[in-house]
Amino acid sequence: MGLSRRDLMKKAGMAAVGTGLAGISLAMASQAIGAGEQQNKIPDLPWPYKKLDPEATAELAYAGYYKGACGYGVSNRL
Repeated sequence: MGLSRRDLMKKAGMAAVGTGLAGISLAMASQAIGAGEQQNKIPDLPWPYKKLDPEATAELAYAGYYKGACGYGVSNRL
């Protein structure tokens, strides 16, 4: 038995409604989870410059590569 156009539209509509409800419930849950926590204040711009030791930075970035690949190695050190 094949799938009729009407059945396809019903299933697509149910999927869209289900996706929308899931998105709304996840958004509400994330707000409820963070509601009791104090928000961290982002420092005002411009952020202060801190000079990095090139040798130490290179070593830590190299070691970080093996924890989570290229981007992790660089951003973990900075």
